Amino acid sequence: EVFGREDSFVLWFAGIAAMSPSGNALSIDAIFKSWRRADAGHVEPLPAARVYALPIRFAWVLMGIAYFWPGFWKFWDGGFAWAFSDNLKYTMYGSWFTRDSLPAFRIDYFDPLIQIGAAWTIVWEMTFVLLILWPFGRFLAAGQGVMFHGMTRMFLGIGFTGLQLMYLSFLDWPKWLHAASGVCFRRPCYVLYDGGCRVCRRTVATFNTFDLLGQVTWMPLQDSRGRERAGLPELDDADLVKDMHAVIGTKVYKGFDAYRALAPRYVVFWLALPLLDLPPIPQLGRIVYARVAHRRTCPIDGQPNRNKAVALTPPRPSLILFAWVFFLTAGNLGTGALFETQAWPISCYPTFNKLQTDPQIESIELAIVNDRGEETDYNWGPIRDAMWVPVTLIHRIRITPDEEYRQERWDDLLTFWRDNFDTEFEGKLLRLYSITHSTLPKDRGAGPLSRELVAEIPLEAGS
Repeated sequence: EVFGREDSFVLWFAGIAAMSPSGNALSIDAIFKSWRRADAGHVEPLPAARVYALPIRFAWVLMGIAYFWPGFWKFWDGGFAWAFSDNLKYTMYGSWFTRDSLPAFRIDYFDPLIQIGAAWTIVWEMTFVLLILWPFGRFLAAGQGVMFHGMTRMFLGIGFTGLQLMYLSFLDWPKWLHAASGVCFRRPCYVLYDGGCRVCRRTVATFNTFDLLGQVTWMPLQDSRGRERAGLPELDDADLVKDMHAVIGTKVYKGFDAYRALAPRYVVFWLALPLLDLPPIPQLGRIVYARVAHRRTCPIDGQPNRNKAVALTPPRPSLILFAWVFFLTAGNLGTGALFETQAWPISCYPTFNKLQTDPQIESIELAIVNDRGEETDYNWGPIRDAMWVPVTLIHRIRITPDEEYRQERWDDLLTFWRDNFDTEFEGKLLRLYSITHSTLPKDRGAGPLSRELVAEIPLEAGS
């Protein structure tokens, strides 16, 4: 993809994540924090808070702004003609000509379909930032976005796959994972542990830190009323103090086997599941568990002092995060309004705002003239492949009225080619021709429509 557009949002969102309290879940830091909460008597994970949703909302707004400007400029410069004309079809022809390929589905045979898609593109791009404000709107925005990027990849060779992956943030993952796992695990799982043991509480807090499915209920053995409400079978209290127990339906597991029974309900253990039943892992697991459980030195009576104000207070968003988001928002609004498409790391995304009124494409060809006046086509494949000779730049230099300044720009262009592509031009003159080709598929393989000399650049001897 085009550097400065496809890859820039990765920097935006990585910065947002780095400046947010993302380490409070699924991380080593989260484990240590959960231990401190467990020592205060809180084994549950941190509660949901806006501070965790805020960075995601910021990312959504930036996506909406990035989509808005291309739609705005399409309509501002092209009006209704951008959609209800042959503009988009000719744009696709240009892409097919440049890539020397044709799509499997020839959508150019269906003009009404192209025009409806073009109109829908403008509306979708300009309303994306509004759709993401509502849950159902996010569903529509993501669905249409996948369709839009799929079509641009098929017919224009532009995919923006990384940006599409951001649509995954639109899903309410806890809700969907809980619902899906509820279908897979129909029987509830209750795990009884010693709430008076610091090691046990830390273990439970660690598991809760990585609980994505919400299919395990941890219950201290001291909670006799909770056990009764859950309808758990009668279990010996002395045995419960000795070993952790997992109850799934009518089956009771204890010790290492309890961990093995609840492992499928934790995503982090899925890759290890096939190994847990292979000898000698079960045997070693039971030995290790017995040694750890029987050597506990923590007290087995009473509950810890619960300090809720210290343990469960969610963090505050940092000022650095707000500063970074302000910079990105202002930058995207500014570059979009100014139609700045070549900046990095913030720029206006590709707009395709210029109306294509003819199925033609212009390119530049180079030729070398030697001392005898003979002209030879120059093999400039590396330069052409790198797309460092935009036609508009050539014409901008060409129409410069100041001859001395114009020659300086030609010299700068030659120096740039030499320095970046290890290119040498051996001859007297370098000629630049503007070549116009028909992009119609039926004209594929035909010669150019025109060949016009746009510049003659004197070359220094031995250059």
